[in-house]
Amino acid sequence: MKKLYKIYQNLPVLIFLLFPAILFSQSNQYLHFDKVDDFAILNEAGQYVDGATELTMTGWFYCDELSYGQGYGGFRSGSGDGEFYLIQLGSGNMECRLKSTTGLHEYVTPANTIIPQIWQHWAWVYDGSSVLLYVNGALIGSSSASGTFSSSTVPFGIGKSLLGGFNFYFGGRIDEVSVWDKALDQSEIQDMIDNELTGSEDNLQLYYKFDQGEPGGNNTAITHLICEIGSGERDAELMNFALTGETSNFNGTLNPGY
Repeated sequence: MKKLYKIYQNLPVLIFLLFPAILFSQSNQYLHFDKVDDFAILNEAGQYVDGATELTMTGWFYCDELSYGQGYGGFRSGSGDGEFYLIQLGSGNMECRLKSTTGLHEYVTPANTIIPQIWQHWAWVYDGSSVLLYVNGALIGSSSASGTFSSSTVPFGIGKSLLGGFNFYFGGRIDEVSVWDKALDQSEIQDMIDNELTGSEDNLQLYYKFDQGEPGGNNTAITHLICEIGSGERDAELMNFALTGETSNFNGTLNPGY
């Protein structure tokens, strides 16, 4: 699913965050998550990036409302040296974490980085020496990091931060999620915002387009989120979705901007 965004790249980052009216989008299909128990999971997903010294995770997210503990997605298990994920804190902050062979590395955004009820493109990057966060193609912040992603068994979740005993579910819409075993640079991220991926890009390991089913219809026969790479072995299992109606289902609307 392609979104068309007009982004004034020369404006300061603060303008991106405080005045989203300059962003315009037209979306086709996405998956809505109910913030109760919806999520998608690919077990043992770590095998596709195990041993990586660079990583990128990207996606389009439309948060219904701000609240603590909403897991946007990523690799997480609570053990081992392979974690890479995004989770919403209070006041519109995002906690961005990498756990590697050298320990925990993180960047936490300023308040109000997350804007509810508008599509935002997030790119979480590890380049071997730093972790960097881009929102709508603009660099928000970074911090030093090092080490290797080392886990072949860690699961990859979408719409939930996968940590036992915690209900870190996302509420809202998600689309175009990708995972790479390379560090995308800013120009590559900005190009991704303007142009839908083909699925054949170098170092692209996971790519979910969310273009499935009938928007708002009865999609209860769908059990997995299709990955554009592989032959089904990288498809993520859909967990607890109603898959009928306007919420907890595949859907699509026109979002002319805010």
